[in-house]
Amino acid sequence: MFNKKTVVILCVFLALSSFAITACTNKNGPTRYDTSAMTVSEGISADMSAYTSVSGVTFLGDSLYVADETGKKVYRLSSQGEVLNSYLSDRQIHNVLTDGTHIYSLEGDIDGTVVQLTAELEIKASLPVGHTPCDMAIAEGKGYVVNRFSGTVSVISLSDMKLTTELAVDGREPIAAVYAANDIYVACHLPEETMGAPVMSANVVIISPASDKVTKTLSLVNGASGVKDICASPDGETVYVSHIIGRYAYPTTQLDRGWINTNGFSIISTATKKVTCAVLLDEVDEGAANPWGILVSADGKHLCVALSGLNEVMVVNITAMERKINAVKEGRSTAVVNSLEDIANFLPFLDGCRERVTVGVGVRAMAERDGVLYCGLYFDGAVDTVQLSDLTVKRLSFAEQPEANAVRQGHILWSDANNCYQKWESCNSCHPDGVVDGFNWDNLNDGLGGGGKSAKSMLYSHRTPPVMITGIRPSAEAAVAAGMKFIQFNTMPAESLQMIDEYLKSLAPLPSPALNRDGTLTESAEAGKALFEKNCASCHPAPLYTDMKMHDVGTKHFNGDSGAYDTPSLVEVWRTGPYMHDGSLGTIEEVVRHFAKELNDTEVKQLSDFVRSICAVNEDYGVEQAYITEADGTSSYNVYKAGARLDKIIIRKQSADAADAILHLKVYDASGTLVYEGGANIKNIGYNCTATIQQNDEIILPEGGSYTISFTDKKTGEPIASPFTVK
Repeated sequence: MFNKKTVVILCVFLALSSFAITACTNKNGPTRYDTSAMTVSEGISADMSAYTSVSGVTFLGDSLYVADETGKKVYRLSSQGEVLNSYLSDRQIHNVLTDGTHIYSLEGDIDGTVVQLTAELEIKASLPVGHTPCDMAIAEGKGYVVNRFSGTVSVISLSDMKLTTELAVDGREPIAAVYAANDIYVACHLPEETMGAPVMSANVVIISPASDKVTKTLSLVNGASGVKDICASPDGETVYVSHIIGRYAYPTTQLDRGWINTNGFSIISTATKKVTCAVLLDEVDEGAANPWGILVSADGKHLCVALSGLNEVMVVNITAMERKINAVKEGRSTAVVNSLEDIANFLPFLDGCRERVTVGVGVRAMAERDGVLYCGLYFDGAVDTVQLSDLTVKRLSFAEQPEANAVRQGHILWSDANNCYQKWESCNSCHPDGVVDGFNWDNLNDGLGGGGKSAKSMLYSHRTPPVMITGIRPSAEAAVAAGMKFIQFNTMPAESLQMIDEYLKSLAPLPSPALNRDGTLTESAEAGKALFEKNCASCHPAPLYTDMKMHDVGTKHFNGDSGAYDTPSLVEVWRTGPYMHDGSLGTIEEVVRHFAKELNDTEVKQLSDFVRSICAVNEDYGVEQAYITEADGTSSYNVYKAGARLDKIIIRKQSADAADAILHLKVYDASGTLVYEGGANIKNIGYNCTATIQQNDEIILPEGGSYTISFTDKKTGEPIASPFTVK
């Protein structure tokens, strides 16, 4: 029935595709007509495994060990940067550490694992831990592994690599840990409070190695978010935590003097186990965006902070800084502010105490040895050394780094605060990893008023127009361009904006921590899936879990709008709280109870477990965008407009193990009668790579109709993705 033609899809690997359309009529039966050859463009690969992305650095003996997150390697280097050995994993490697004898590779996501290596990088042992292990503090022969998305700390015996206990952490996304003064300090990435709480801040959790129990939880300064690292002074008396301070209570009408975001670190006294103060790294008219790695030099003289958004390292004279802090604490006449709390709001506080050093792109992890700072460069894939005595910089290049493609370059631009007015923030400041910072923002991009709207994840934003909570932007492309203007107060070339779009389109949902370790639904979530399909799927249909429409669900809190808000995608909703458009509900259970008051406690748990589990489960392929063109030439995607021509379909391979597939396109009229039907062979596409299928024949969408795109395994004919339907 199909008139097939062979075409070529280039998407990193060679891919073959054919497409045919059959026109059907009710009166005379199917009518076949010839189609012209499709035009197929090369897809953009989002597979970053060819790039070196430094995510951790440490020393053992005379060797420098470097973790490469996307390349999935650990390198052992000489002091001159020569590669001595390397270890290759099949998982992304988030960090590398040492206990003085062994090297430890922290790797994986839902299959998080700690791999114990010899000094020569030979595997000695491995141990399953939680979801995305990011750091490990070592004390009394035990490793305290911080599992970011499990919200736990795995305590392991390093002598025999066995798990001794798993501790729940009172904080959102524990991300870093350090041992100081007989305690483990665990820093959490984001605040977990709902909007309206008197203080919204990330936490630091204290664990006693003597009992392996949490003994205290500290809140950082109000607005603390984007926590990346934690360190201790050599004497163990002081702990430092790097983070952003979001000024979420103010409308985002300007950037001057840190009106939206400032950047700094908090100081914790291990004697009192209290936060002493927070200190800003920014200057009056120049920000210090996105502090990441933080450490104190071995001699205790320098506090070094990686300013990842600016490709700089800030070196702070600790003695001079403490002199200023003590003057405030003791109420001396030389004090520059009246109280310790005021330090967090005083931009010139570190004047005379700090120096900036320019290094390579994407500085994050750091280590220090013999007065030399070793700075891991995530995007340059190298290590820059900084001589602390004179701040001279040298590069250690140890791996070939391919030229950045559009996706990689978009990630760099997303993380770059040099594009922002006065360098206060990058896109990553409010949307770390393209997700959320946990705050409400009252910004110019979608209109001021009403106390702000909860930050939204960028995941699938290009698949689910319109954009912004109020749907004010017709597409994610328009929202990205407007965001540069109204949030970073700058302009950017169209080519750069397109690269950012490619990066955001490449974002893939992480496996949910609510899933079984093998990525399958739990028994409770399976029961919840049935409840979801009965009660929720009309507004949140798979595979995007949104109908891409505006609805008034009775949650209006903002001035000047209709009360109808964009239906969010529930893909990866487990990591995007607090919930609702105003951030007023803290958990998915609270949302379920709000909208489904008839459910009993067991059903609430089951439905919540399923919603928490939604990611890319069983979605081997996905429709990224299906473009239509109206009679006046207006182009849009993933929407239905009668009389428009369906032009092209962009798909993405979402599973590394996906088989060759057949894409099926069906178009229906208002009565549900099949009007058009076609198919395309999808073969040899690389993981997380796009393919564009261009249809040159006219497929005119009928009034009141719909179209559906689905995928089946080419060999078995079994569905390998939920149908993508637009009505």
